[in-house]
Amino acid sequence: DPLALGLIGLAEAIPSIGVSLYAGHVADSVRRKKIIVPAVAVLFLCAATLFWLSRPGQAAVLLRGRVYVEMLHATSVWPLYLVLFVSGVARGFLGPALFAFMPQLLSERSLLPNAVTWNSTSWQASTVLGAAVGGGLITLGLDVAYGVDTVLEGLALLLFISIASRELPPIEGERLTLSESILSGTRFIFGNQIVLAALSLDLFAVLFGGAVALLPIFAKDILHTGPDGLGYLRAAFVDLTQRGVRQGGSTITQQYVKNALLDPTDRSISRKIKELILSIEIGQFYSKNDILTLYLNEIPYG
Repeated sequence: DPLALGLIGLAEAIPSIGVSLYAGHVADSVRRKKIIVPAVAVLFLCAATLFWLSRPGQAAVLLRGRVYVEMLHATSVWPLYLVLFVSGVARGFLGPALFAFMPQLLSERSLLPNAVTWNSTSWQASTVLGAAVGGGLITLGLDVAYGVDTVLEGLALLLFISIASRELPPIEGERLTLSESILSGTRFIFGNQIVLAALSLDLFAVLFGGAVALLPIFAKDILHTGPDGLGYLRAAFVDLTQRGVRQGGSTITQQYVKNALLDPTDRSISRKIKELILSIEIGQFYSKNDILTLYLNEIPYG
């Protein structure tokens, strides 16, 4: 349901944006680890709740949570939106604290550019790989996908707990109140044209270019594929928008298409798009056993 997808994004975005100014002030006033650990703990509980709701025995809970919204002419499942709302609040506090905490972990200021590079690279690689793997996990069952998510959130929580806390950096002058801090930040943004232009571009890109939220509709209604196809779309979307070919999910179907139907030495974006389209089409016309037979008969070994 396209409306449900929009409401999902709204349920996360509203609390995240709503607490952002206050969260930034808190990140300047409280040790960052004291913010990060509770926020990740909340995300872990949200993942565990989604895992619990996705279990076959909890269908009655979701059924009782269905509410028809007359104004929107749609049915919503409020337990899911409640979990997303809470996770949005946690993400709103986690973002500023996490960005401010990372430079504090470095022994020397000169290491910051290298640390930022590693942080960005690992994030983009996990975004691509996670999307492809997530699509495959959904084919095994929603509870499997949410179970893996819960385990990873728990692992992240343990790793953050193991990091030693850091003192807040020294502040020149008196500590600002919440209103003074917000006004000071607003003056800085509107007084710096480069920062204002960059934030404005990012704002419009997020509000009007959020194509990722529409990918499930393209996968289901336009390409007529399943969760694995959605995983390929999300992985390919990151490859294209980041202006470079990174790594994505690889399946037997993709291996067959790449080696038997396309040039395996071609690493261009156009080849990856052809591979994606052909993999989805072959998955629609042939069974998994037929695809495996094609793969074994066509792919050279040794």
